[in-house]
Amino acid sequence: MYSFPMRKKDPINREENLTAEINNIVQQIHDLPTDCRKWNTEQLLMLKKLLSPINNHVTLKATYAFLDWLTMHPELISEAELSKAKLEINSQNANSNGFDVMVPKDSPMIFAEVKCNNPIKGKEGFGSAQITGICKDIDKLMERDKENHKKVRNYHPLDALKFLVLPDTADVRSSTVKLQKKEQNLLLADSVSSFNKDNVYVVFVKF
Repeated sequence: MYSFPMRKKDPINREENLTAEINNIVQQIHDLPTDCRKWNTEQLLMLKKLLSPINNHVTLKATYAFLDWLTMHPELISEAELSKAKLEINSQNANSNGFDVMVPKDSPMIFAEVKCNNPIKGKEGFGSAQITGICKDIDKLMERDKENHKKVRNYHPLDALKFLVLPDTADVRSSTVKLQKKEQNLLLADSVSSFNKDNVYVVFVKF
């Protein structure tokens, strides 16, 4: 019995895919009034479709900004490893399982979670749901949930340098300082001279 050869899947280009998706939606929104009360059903639904891809686009831009930050720390990672990491990130679908950044190498490995939260309380702090989400990522990086934690591609986060990437805004910075009172292992990367595997370091990025 003849079997057709399996067609190879086209390689994923996350950045191009997100850009095309967002641009396609935007091009379908016509004559959008400046007053949201005047938006019609079609306009509202098209704008709603933008929420997820824009969120993924922002996360990708913040992830790239973190890789740019790493270029200022050659003691942590080489240019070749950075290039490889960027290619791997761009070849993965948005919302893939695992960490947003994972650079397995001899020493040290680098794991990072990217959170593009805009504090709903402004400079007064993150909202309760936002704090829960951020703390959940910190717990994952610190492997605090021993019952549910599992290796990621045969690597333990405890064996890696761990980073939490956040947008560099005044509100995020002040909210993060408040969050540090709850998370003793959360340190600001720009306030330390070296990094170890016992803490999670916050890197503020502009993108």
